[in-house]
Amino acid sequence: MEIRYAPQVLDEAVTRELLRRAGAGDPSWTGDFHVLTDAFYALPEVEREAQFQAAHALFFRKLGLGKPLEKVLAEFPRLDSKVADLVVDRALTPSEEEADLMVGGDARRNVRIRLRIVRFDDLAALEGFYRHELVHVTDMLNPEFDYKPIARIAARPAEENLVRARLRLLWNLLIGGRVAQSGKAGAATLEEWKNVAERVYPGLTPEARESIVSKLWGGAAVAWPALVEFSRVPGKLLAFAGISVDASSRGPGSLCPLCSFPTFSWAGDIGDLPRAVLAALRTDFPGWTPENGACRQCIDGYELRIRFAPRVAPTNIR
Repeated sequence: MEIRYAPQVLDEAVTRELLRRAGAGDPSWTGDFHVLTDAFYALPEVEREAQFQAAHALFFRKLGLGKPLEKVLAEFPRLDSKVADLVVDRALTPSEEEADLMVGGDARRNVRIRLRIVRFDDLAALEGFYRHELVHVTDMLNPEFDYKPIARIAARPAEENLVRARLRLLWNLLIGGRVAQSGKAGAATLEEWKNVAERVYPGLTPEARESIVSKLWGGAAVAWPALVEFSRVPGKLLAFAGISVDASSRGPGSLCPLCSFPTFSWAGDIGDLPRAVLAALRTDFPGWTPENGACRQCIDGYELRIRFAPRVAPTNIR
């Protein structure tokens, strides 16, 4: 397996580490880097960029920034026969950080891991991140897991990001539990994943979230198609976790017809909502009527959406 880092990753990671060491009282590395690279500025642009890339790659190795990935890869010897190239690329936001498969030139696959450059500030934590993402890779390459990329996962476009966030969390909980059971550090602790669950599933009671997290973290055997279904249909996730949901209309704990989550806080006087709010609700949920009810969180969200929607001033066209 060949390990490659995107030029931007090498550049920014080395620059941050040189600044960190200089700030800690060791400017020698910055001096050595300038001794090597100052002459590059006299070169033609194309040659100059190539020389800088080579210098960043050299210092990346000398500073030990590649050691976390090399160390963790040794824990996954079977990947060497399945993966031809592993590329580490830059992510701008936490939601962009992930491992994915790319088409390879032979029977082996190519893997890309995207991460934020700030992860190089803590190499011990970076090991845990790589370990977590490589378990993602082993899942994707495992026929029994039955992984298949999904271009669109939600029934409604407005829900796409939410459902993908749920799916990412559920899979991360499965992987986090497996890594923890191995006795090694992962991308986050159980408590940190519980905090993510609270943000992703705010409509669930703390007890329901605890049951879901415990079930997945505890090593439940769940394949990709089931995870996708759980993220799309909260009722199936609750049933999987052994949580009883009252299916009676608008009863405590019954499902909101808009977000499909159980709620104990139903909105009142929905029929008195502003016309613009009701119109937006009927646009997104054509079969919905005020008599169906909705949870307080959904109604508050639509009221805020209409209140702060950008208004375009009329323009006279001549």
